[in-house]
Amino acid sequence: MSFKEPEGQVARWLEELQSYEFTVVHRAGVQHGNADALSQRPCSVHECKYCERKDTREGELSSGTDELVRGVAPQVYSELQGVGVAEWAEKQQCDTALQLVMLWVGAQRRPSWEEVAALSPVVKGLWVKFNTLRLLDGVLQRAWVEPATGEKRWQVVVPKVMQEEVLKALHGSAGSGHFGVTKTLRRVRQGFYWGRLRRDVEDFCRCCDLCTARKGPQGQSRAQLQQFPVGEPMQRVGVDVMGPFPRTTQGNRFILTAMDYFTKWPEAYALPDQEAETVANALVEGMFSRFGVPIHSDQGRNFESRVFSIMCTRLGITKTRTTPLHPQSDGLVERFNRTLAEQLSILTSSHQQDWDAFLPLVLMACRSAVQSSTSCTPAHLMLGREIRTPAELAFGRPPDTASAPAGPEYARRLQDRLDTAHEYARG
Repeated sequence: MSFKEPEGQVARWLEELQSYEFTVVHRAGVQHGNADALSQRPCSVHECKYCERKDTREGELSSGTDELVRGVAPQVYSELQGVGVAEWAEKQQCDTALQLVMLWVGAQRRPSWEEVAALSPVVKGLWVKFNTLRLLDGVLQRAWVEPATGEKRWQVVVPKVMQEEVLKALHGSAGSGHFGVTKTLRRVRQGFYWGRLRRDVEDFCRCCDLCTARKGPQGQSRAQLQQFPVGEPMQRVGVDVMGPFPRTTQGNRFILTAMDYFTKWPEAYALPDQEAETVANALVEGMFSRFGVPIHSDQGRNFESRVFSIMCTRLGITKTRTTPLHPQSDGLVERFNRTLAEQLSILTSSHQQDWDAFLPLVLMACRSAVQSSTSCTPAHLMLGREIRTPAELAFGRPPDTASAPAGPEYARRLQDRLDTAHEYARG
């Protein structure tokens, strides 16, 4: 279409408009509140056949829609029913396969293969692992060695009727994070066991409505831009700002994110704005007051201002930059930002004004999830221990040790665990 040499319909439009006096004024799209007013004007014709057919058709299309939507609406499992030792023992006793195995373990007698050859696959699988089983307070448990540290932990052998409830809690509850198959599987293995666990986790994650709706397709693979070699916690930290988001009741619209490159320990702070002074204060009061670390930030103006530079100089922090005009080179933080946005969208799907209240729960889920790059949880690499999520607390994960050591002995063991885990992560 050309207005310099109009032809056809355009020429006829211009010819018609020449008979009127008018002024053309530009108006931004956000101000076009009445752009479709004419098309939405009520019909003034009494008993209009077109309008009657239109109303009837719309009624047919909308009939039953509300019930259909409510029937498939995904839910976050926010209420966890606690399971105590007595209930675990009762559920296991009601499971035919586990009841038989518990009799063997209680009598400390492993039957011959001829005795179990005709039994179910569940019984055969536990028969193979007989030497790793024990009964504690009437609950059947299995010994499992943590690959990262070599420590022995005890898993509850979950009966069939409880397996779906465990998956709901460790994948879909507020503190679990709706992570994928690998992280969910490793989270379950921290305290629970049953046969064909991987297959059940894969099926559960694939059928999760929230994961399917919120998590987009995998992005196009790109060549790795740069490696950041680190060998200890808080040697290098990436920082970024997300937003703007819908304003919360606390007045927050942005999220300041930070992640340690070695342990993958994440931090996130809700902010009312992204001014340099606000960002600097959040870092000083949050991360720097605890760790006092060097920093690796992207090319945002939040990190290029004089206020931010003075803060880094006074604290002795070495400040680096990502590739200009390509903040994805700070890929660790960019990936965490995407995960954080996905988790918040799941938890705040029906109440967009309080997303900042869910930040601690999302951080708990990320800190307690095993990272594929280190094969450890950020909590274990940073704190030397695992943190318990609400789901694990509700289901009563078995304790790793019978009693806690005294102060000096605990400090020595903690340092040994940290050294072992850090060496494993470096390798």
